[in-house]
Amino acid sequence: CRSPSCSPRAGALRCAAPAAPPVPASGALFAPELVGRRPALAALDGAWAAATAGTTTLVLVEGEDGIGKTRLIEEFIRGITSKVVLLRGRGSETSGRVPHAARGELLTGVADAPGLAGARPSTLAALGAVVPAIRERFPPPADAAVAAWDDAVVDVLAAVATEAPVLLFVDDFPLADRESRDTLLTVVRRVRQAALCCILTSRTSDTPPPLVAELRGRAGETRIRLSALSESEVEGLLGSMLHLAPEARATVARRMHAESGGNPLYLVEAMAALVDEGWIAPGWRGVRRPASGPLDRTLPGTAALHAAFRRRACTPAPGSGGRVPSGAGTAGRARSGSGCCRRGWTRPASSSSAPCRPRAVSAR
Repeated sequence: CRSPSCSPRAGALRCAAPAAPPVPASGALFAPELVGRRPALAALDGAWAAATAGTTTLVLVEGEDGIGKTRLIEEFIRGITSKVVLLRGRGSETSGRVPHAARGELLTGVADAPGLAGARPSTLAALGAVVPAIRERFPPPADAAVAAWDDAVVDVLAAVATEAPVLLFVDDFPLADRESRDTLLTVVRRVRQAALCCILTSRTSDTPPPLVAELRGRAGETRIRLSALSESEVEGLLGSMLHLAPEARATVARRMHAESGGNPLYLVEAMAALVDEGWIAPGWRGVRRPASGPLDRTLPGTAALHAAFRRRACTPAPGSGGRVPSGAGTAGRARSGSGCCRRGWTRPASSSSAPCRPRAVSAR
């Protein structure tokens, strides 16, 4: 929980209930509160506390597409109030074909980090060949020795961590290039005692065996598996997205939980489709209700909702030059065949007109 009523970082899980729920602003439709993830946030807090105390920690966050892995880590990072060196990278189907792409992205954040001057000259020479900002800050002499790449990464992270805790976050780790994955596993094997926390995310079915082996071989490893939201959690999520009439919220939550399978991203997109199509309409003082008629009959049937979802998913945003919107902080959509799907989403083979859905939802 990261609501304004929460106590500071040390007591982030002890939240005082507000006297009355605030009315969500219009932008809340695409920025709902994080719900159902207190245990996961607690596990991340624990790993970070161990790292700041001087023990390198490795955290793997697993879950299906759209389950909220990236959102969880973003929320965790926003809650860190102490000094931190944040290094970020992301695997993708494109960068995964480029050797060293992910580790080059990660190390760009080291250029201005305190403690960098404590790295060996051969380390700075090796990193400077990849990160121009490091080469400008520490120009190597013409005859400088150049450290092996893995040795250089290990040395620089250890040096930087002596001045400030380091949080290294790689989203979609299995999609990163093989060389970068190997380097990161080398780091967590060799840097055991440092203020370093490595957080990696992975779709459950894609987690590389070497990473699983590394987790099993470490004391105090953290492996977080995110599950689908319950019906009550879906209701809480809807309450943070839209100011729904009390008599409507539980019914809409029940229907949307059944439709989404508790997948947060699919839920957000489906609710946006309902709003776009006018099925959930604002009334007096902005309170929203199903547009007309008896509640259970007003919400569209599955086929109609899927059609609305598909129109929304495949419609270019205004002024986007024909590109479909990425929405909800995801990697975006790409046209494929007769429709468009995000990476990791799929369309039933039995129907080319069905909408793309997260694999976990489609399998239900």
